[in-house]
Parts: sequence; C-alpha cells; structure tokens
Amino acid sequence: CSFKEGNISVITFTVNNLTDKIEPFILHHCEEHGWEILKTEAVEGADNQITASFHSAGGPVAVVYRELPEEDGETDTDVVAP
Repeated sequence: CSFKEGNISVITFTVNNLTDKIEPFILHHCEEHGWEILKTEAVEGADNQITASFHSAGGPVAVVYRELPEEDGETDTDVVAP
C-alpha cells in the first residue's frame, strides 16, 4: 500500500441514522490488497460520527451497514460462514 507499515491514518466520518441496531463498516479499495472491509469505532460524545483506520491512501470508500440481531444487539464478526 502507499502508506509505510505502521503509518496509520484515522479518518472520521459523519453518518446518517446511526443507531444501536446497526453496525457500520468502511468498504475501501486498496491498490495492493483489493477490497477491504474496515472496522469502525463510534466517536465518544458524537451521535453520528465514526472513525476508521486506513493503511493506504486513495481509492473508493463507502460506509456500509450491517443490521444487528434484535436479541443481543451485537454480532460476532469472527465467525465465518460455511
């Protein structure tokens, strides 16, 4: 990627309709690795802002959402579908 190893940039995004029932991610195209889905973190004290850490510059970026299960409000992102 165009950033050197360990040179991470944290970018803040403003998102619409951020609720406890959805989990936002960043879909990013890295020239070296192709399409990546980056985890995000909510900005403390802001209702509609998230941050994501990037290791490369440029390429298309989109905020994508996943609806969380209603029973527990959290999704196990380490599970891989068979």
